[in-house]
Amino acid sequence: LVVQPLQCYEHPNAKRGMSAFPQVLCWETTEHSIMLACGAIVGALFLVPFVAACVWAMYRAPNLEGVQLLRWRFLVYRFRPEKWYWGIVFLFRQLLFAFSST
Repeated sequence: LVVQPLQCYEHPNAKRGMSAFPQVLCWETTEHSIMLACGAIVGALFLVPFVAACVWAMYRAPNLEGVQLLRWRFLVYRFRPEKWYWGIVFLFRQLLFAFSST
């Protein structure tokens, strides 16, 4: 949803349409502007806070115990305790895969 408005392809008439919705012309129609705004809002309200919380948790990972460690285990369970920081590397790698164009 966040990057779909940015994924455009070129029509034979030299205009650009969205890959997901070919009838919506990129950078020319109000529908595209609305989709861009929605994507920016979703990114700002969900994606950025989640990544910020994960970075904060990984910064504190060496000192986490009990319930807090269980809460963030999806970031640290694959790695040895002395290599706790690799969870954030994998998070950013997955983020780049998600935003890569198809």
